[in-house]
Amino acid sequence: LILEIPRIGTINIHFSPLPRHRGYFPVIWSILEDEKAGVTLHWVNNKIHAGDIIAQQTIPINSNETAFSLYTKLTKMGIKLFKKYFPQILSGKAPRIPQNDSFSSYHPAGYPFQRIINWNETNEKIDRFIRALTFPGFEPARTFYYDVEISILLPLEFLPDDHDTTYQPGSIVDILPQGIVVKTGNGKMLIRKIKIQKSLAIDATKLVNLFNLTKGDSFRSFENLSSEGKLNLIIP
Repeated sequence: LILEIPRIGTINIHFSPLPRHRGYFPVIWSILEDEKAGVTLHWVNNKIHAGDIIAQQTIPINSNETAFSLYTKLTKMGIKLFKKYFPQILSGKAPRIPQNDSFSSYHPAGYPFQRIINWNETNEKIDRFIRALTFPGFEPARTFYYDVEISILLPLEFLPDDHDTTYQPGSIVDILPQGIVVKTGNGKMLIRKIKIQKSLAIDATKLVNLFNLTKGDSFRSFENLSSEGKLNLIIP
């Protein structure tokens, strides 16, 4: 086995407070699940991110945190943690703290929920979802107008629920000079910036002109696409 070759052992820096968020995109899942974020320096064994912990540091997640801003913070933390414990690792005196598997969580490869916004969720959850998928160079959160992919970009503004039952979540309830207002599960969201398919970022109001949008037109959630057999259109 490759893990048996190193004389001292193999170590890894994982961007989560293990045993939480083993696997892929731990930074995204930390924001999505509204937990503390962290860095874990750990020994590598034959299971995914399950080796004994050398050291760990956690930080709270700010209300405006994006995947990019959090990743930047955790990178700096990881470097400091490695420098601090590297002498102990070399001398064979680094800690070996077993992980408690009863608190573990694991996420497989792939973006959460295929990056598709569920408009039935609350303002808070949709806000977290969009922030969790905000990382330059990676694909952002998205929705669909018919079969056209619309990426939703920051900044956003969330408005309280006026208890109007005229429109369903995902419906356009207002068109303003500064953007498009969409109904959510418990309120409304003002969208200012978007991307159409793989375009550059543009003002959301341009979408109105392009598709002649009016009040009552709707964006589609994952459930809508799945139930209509359209998943082949949205696989990255």
